[in-house]
Amino acid sequence: QDGDGVDAKLDSPEYWYRQAAGQGNRDGMFHVGRVLSSKPGGENANEAFYWYTLAAKADHIGAKLQVGLALAEGRGVPEDLPEAVHCLTPSAEIGDPTAQRWLGVIYLKDKRKASTAIKWLRKAAVQGESAAQVVLADCYMHGVGTLKDRDKAVYWYKRACKKGNPAAAE
Repeated sequence: QDGDGVDAKLDSPEYWYRQAAGQGNRDGMFHVGRVLSSKPGGENANEAFYWYTLAAKADHIGAKLQVGLALAEGRGVPEDLPEAVHCLTPSAEIGDPTAQRWLGVIYLKDKRKASTAIKWLRKAAVQGESAAQVVLADCYMHGVGTLKDRDKAVYWYKRACKKGNPAAAE
């Protein structure tokens, strides 16, 4: 009962997640991706993306978010912002503040879509997503996608600062 003679891989969550994934279980696929993406160095990013993609195709909402983030950051795959938007939108629409922030950041890259960016950034900021609060404050400070409004900028910088975001204090 002390583990002598037991194969060490049987004690690994990754092993069991892979077993579930191999049987078509979308949660198993997602968790294989999580385990791989959490390993230091980022050398598993391609394989993590593969597993997240399989889970996303099986309609796993968390996997869709991870695929979108990988595409937005170019993590494990080449950056593809239109596809990132496609993948992030379902998570953003159900209220995920990380997806909302990323949509805002992506839309800011196209000045014609800056007002859409503000909409998503505001949704994330209201939920307390401090990185979104800083980006939204920057938009108000510089009049990007909205009118310049120093008071609103200061408001969002202060909220982000209270959350411990060092970028807000700069």
